[in-house]
Amino acid sequence: MRTISNKNHKRCLLLIKYIPIITLLLQLIYLYLYLFGYNVEMLINISGVSILQFVIIYNLLNVFKYCIIQKIIVNYITIVDIILKLNINIHLVLAIIGTLILIITIYYKLLKLKTYGNR
Repeated sequence: MRTISNKNHKRCLLLIKYIPIITLLLQLIYLYLYLFGYNVEMLINISGVSILQFVIIYNLLNVFKYCIIQKIIVNYITIVDIILKLNINIHLVLAIIGTLILIITIYYKLLKLKTYGNR
């Protein structure tokens, strides 16, 4: 059995950390554009993924003991994905909740960076 190199391990951990945040940003852009009358299917095709993939990401977050903020982002993305697939029309509520989650995430990351420094 091959061993995993340190570079691949770090890349995997970074992808697990930042893919949910990038997906959240793309979904928020899509939701706000949809509210203003633009239907940009390309964004939802990029950010909308299978629910099973988020189950894997959520389990990896638990295995590598990521913070609760990452888990909240993954839960939000999964719920938005389900709602968009069911075609339920509550885009404004989703956009507001997503924006709040993004603000909390940024605040938490800045507070953690200010408290502990750049690690």
